Amino acid sequence: MTGRLSLDTLAGNTWVLRAWDLGERAPAQPAVTLSFGSGRLTGSAGCNRYSAGATEGGTPGEFSVGPVAGTRMACPDAESAVEARFLQQLGAARRFAFRAGRLSISSAPADRLPTTMLFEAASGPAPR
Repeated sequence: MTGRLSLDTLAGNTWVLRAWDLGERAPAQPAVTLSFGSGRLTGSAGCNRYSAGATEGGTPGEFSVGPVAGTRMACPDAESAVEARFLQQLGAARRFAFRAGRLSISSAPADRLPTTMLFEAASGPAPR
C-alpha cells in the first residue's frame, strides 16, 4: 500500500469478521460484515443491518465511530449475542491497520480490555 493510511483504503471491499481478538475466532455464522463509503461504515452485525459515521483521526489509522443506527429485526439469541458484541467493539474502535492482508480494528471499550477484531476481504483485492 502506498500513501497515507486513511478510511478510504477500506472502500471497495466488504470485510468479513474472522476473529474477535487475536487468537479468538469469530463464528462463521452469522456473518458479520463491514464496508466503508461516503464517510460511513455499513454492513450486517449478524442479524440486523447497521450504519455509523466514521471520522479520520489526527494520525494515520486513527479514527472514531459515531452513533450506530440499525434495523430492529427479532433475532435468535445466538445471533443477538454476536451482534451485541460486535456493535460494542465497533463503537469503541480507535485504530485500524492491515496485517498480512487482513483488516484489524482495535477498540478500547470502557468496561473491558482493548481488543483487535480481524477481518478478511470478501470481495475485491485486499490492500497490502
